[in-house]
Amino acid sequence: MTHENPFGASSYLTMGAALVPTRCLPEYREILETIRAKLDVQELHCTDMSHAQVSYLAQKIKNLRMVTFGVISKKSTLGQYQDALKGENQAQDYYNKCVQYLFELGPVDIEDFQIT
Repeated sequence: MTHENPFGASSYLTMGAALVPTRCLPEYREILETIRAKLDVQELHCTDMSHAQVSYLAQKIKNLRMVTFGVISKKSTLGQYQDALKGENQAQDYYNKCVQYLFELGPVDIEDFQIT
């Protein structure tokens, strides 16, 4: 994606995740379903929602007990690994490599986090 062609592929890969205590899953699923129904959307996927809908979602989930994080990878920084990413599986291979880097950071115990 460039200034001249804003509709091309992004030069970054981004991914996010949330760690939620297992005991909270049934309650959180119910909360998310209630929000989805109120917003009248098929899925709670921010790219398919208006700014107002995303804002509403954020306000409703901001106090849930969870740890959220994101990873941003600039594709041009892959160095030698970039040669291994050529071909029809290029996008999936790149995604897998970024996930591998994320997992290499080590395990996280949500109980170690203080949620205020």
